[in-house]
Amino acid sequence: MPVNRVGALPLMRNGLSVDPLSSKPMGTVQEIKSAIANLSLEERDKLTSELCGWADDDWDRQMQGDAAAGKFAVLNREAEAAQMSRQSRPLQDILGEP
Repeated sequence: MPVNRVGALPLMRNGLSVDPLSSKPMGTVQEIKSAIANLSLEERDKLTSELCGWADDDWDRQMQGDAAAGKFAVLNREAEAAQMSRQSRPLQDILGEP
């Protein structure tokens, strides 16, 4: 079965969306939403990029490499500690949005 570039996107066969992993037709928006909900974060990122026409640039590749190398581990732990101790603020408060 042919798989598209992303590998997780439904393909079209006889006018119906088809899940490339199961070859079952995906006929409703709800089924597609459910399938998306089951994707890993990396697969969702690829899907979003594909649908929006975004391509990774040098900055994206550098950030992905830094994350894979654990360069953000300390920042992640600090953010988690702030969240757990209720020292963080909701993003909408920071951005001034309702």
